[in-house]
Amino acid sequence: MIKLKEKSIFYQRILELSKHQGKSLNSIERELSFPRNALSNYKNGTYPRGDRLIKLSHYFNVEPEFLLGENYKTINDDTEEIFKSLEFQQKLYISKKSIEWLFEIIDLPSSEKNINHHNKVKNKI
Repeated sequence: MIKLKEKSIFYQRILELSKHQGKSLNSIERELSFPRNALSNYKNGTYPRGDRLIKLSHYFNVEPEFLLGENYKTINDDTEEIFKSLEFQQKLYISKKSIEWLFEIIDLPSSEKNINHHNKVKNKI
């Protein structure tokens, strides 16, 4: 384990993320095949080895830098905020692809009316 200057930011982030998922540190340790109390041991300011850091970042779906306190954004930041930050053409492209995807996954009756409606919507975008 490596000792770094910010005493408990890593442990605080692990606690926040585990609470957000409604899981105990022990249950996360079991899921990741970590030794018992491995996560609790980080409260004294130590940080995990690289392989554990990567496992934890994948488990919580955050960047390793977030766990280390180097940034404050998670990978799962609010989708609406991400969408708002896009350029108009990017929003249009995502909207078009979303509609195409919806028509693929929704089992609509294959009547002529639905096909015509689908083509009208598709062409407007």
